[in-house]
Amino acid sequence: MSPLWYTDRSRFMRGFECRWKRLLEYHAFRDGIVGRGLATPLLTGRYVHSALESLLHFVKNNEQAPDIGVVNQLLVKVLQSYQEQIEKDAAASQDEAATQLDLVVGITHAYARVVVPYLKEHFRIVDIERELSWQLPDSNIIWMARPDFTAEQLLGGELTTHDFKTTSYWNNETGPLQWANSAQMMANAWAVSQTSSRPLGPYYMHMLVKGNAKYPNLLTHAFYRPGNPPLVKEEWQANYTRQKGFSRVRIAAYRNLPEWIWEADTKALGEKLPVVGPYPAHQTTCASFFRGVVVEEKWWQEQTEFLDGVDWNFEWPRPEFQKELDEHFPRTYACHDFSGRKCQFYSLCHKQPGWVDPLAVGSHLRRTLNHPQEGGKK
Repeated sequence: MSPLWYTDRSRFMRGFECRWKRLLEYHAFRDGIVGRGLATPLLTGRYVHSALESLLHFVKNNEQAPDIGVVNQLLVKVLQSYQEQIEKDAAASQDEAATQLDLVVGITHAYARVVVPYLKEHFRIVDIERELSWQLPDSNIIWMARPDFTAEQLLGGELTTHDFKTTSYWNNETGPLQWANSAQMMANAWAVSQTSSRPLGPYYMHMLVKGNAKYPNLLTHAFYRPGNPPLVKEEWQANYTRQKGFSRVRIAAYRNLPEWIWEADTKALGEKLPVVGPYPAHQTTCASFFRGVVVEEKWWQEQTEFLDGVDWNFEWPRPEFQKELDEHFPRTYACHDFSGRKCQFYSLCHKQPGWVDPLAVGSHLRRTLNHPQEGGKK
């Protein structure tokens, strides 16, 4: 029997973006490497998840709904850690860093105010960020998953899977369609079913609309007209206005952001945090998806076999080794995403200064394992 081979949704999909993205992030230098300067929006997404995880634990363990004071307390450690990380690892201007910090605060408070009541009315939270794994049939492949949370419906008792997804823009008509037949999300629901011995239940997507320069977010910015006390009071507008004297400002620079969130219109907040679903997880789609996973992962096992025991520090800069990597792992050279941001491995693929020893020069770091189950060959 071949050694167990560990995989998950992220690395499976990464290989379809570019073979080298997966090679470098999950297999190179033993456990993979990542770029040191994590893009600030990606870092924000990670800490939003961390904040919401803390919030959900409170909801699971307490009868009362969290209020502004509870959420502020839950955010203390998250914000401190985020601040330290963004100063250390993310390339961001002071203004951008402040806005991203506001997003963590704004999304968490808004979620507590408009989504948590919905959850408490319809669900009982079962597990939060629980690690799941099981061996795919007739293979040595272990599929690992960690749904953001699972919850039992209060009406009917069906076990449901829930995932967060940050996005810059959301359209209520077309947005839900992209998740309606998502094999990746069904895979999470399937993992929950397989490891809980419960029937395959539906999944929900919790969209976290963070906005951008084109689509400003009322969770961080609003339109403000200064007052002239005592004759004229200052004025605030959540939405764009052409009225004279108003300008778009960062809310936290003028007033308490959590108080703004808890005073804002709940319908407007809800538009920034739509929960879409339930989406059915089809048995046939899941079975088809995992048959494909087995084929893809067997390819990776075969292609990476020659890397067993390789001294990466010695072999990596050698032209012969680079040639061998090219022959095993075709590159797409899709080096920029839709926003123009470079791939974290751009400097390595294009052999820019420092590429011969990325760990030593500090351009890249060893990847932190995503799942505690990881180990051995992967």
